[in-house]
Amino acid sequence: MTGTGFLALTLALVLASRARAQAPLVTRVLYSRTVVRVHFANGGFGVGRLLAPFGPESSSLRYCSVLAPTDCGRDQGTVVIPADVSRLEVQTGTRAVRGFVIGTAVVGVVAVPLVYLGGSFTQGETRGSLVTKGVLLSAIVGGGIGALVGHTKPTWSAAP
Repeated sequence: MTGTGFLALTLALVLASRARAQAPLVTRVLYSRTVVRVHFANGGFGVGRLLAPFGPESSSLRYCSVLAPTDCGRDQGTVVIPADVSRLEVQTGTRAVRGFVIGTAVVGVVAVPLVYLGGSFTQGETRGSLVTKGVLLSAIVGGGIGALVGHTKPTWSAAP
């Protein structure tokens, strides 16, 4: 790469980062109590609930860490100026459904054959009822555990 090419690339990156810094983090107001993940320009991030509404014209972002032992008051929490934030995301849900499906499948691989084999020695049980019992057992046990684990994993999307 020539010196001129390197200079042009560096200039383009600097201008792009300045244009990104001038763009608002959100296009509409996020209301207080919204769970957000704040990505700082220095590379770190923080997760918390907004203590005050935050919009395109806001001069500061005030949030309380979700790890705080108690709820923060309006005058507490972390205050960040938007220029120090590179990206803002909002929590859109959890992975509970995904965990339920994975947990049911994993336990089902073990539970259905065990229930089927164990029940085949008893009189009056049909094959369909044994498989149904195995699937129900795996959905209740495996799905329940998977949903609990998945509920602790939030999903995020870019702030609107």
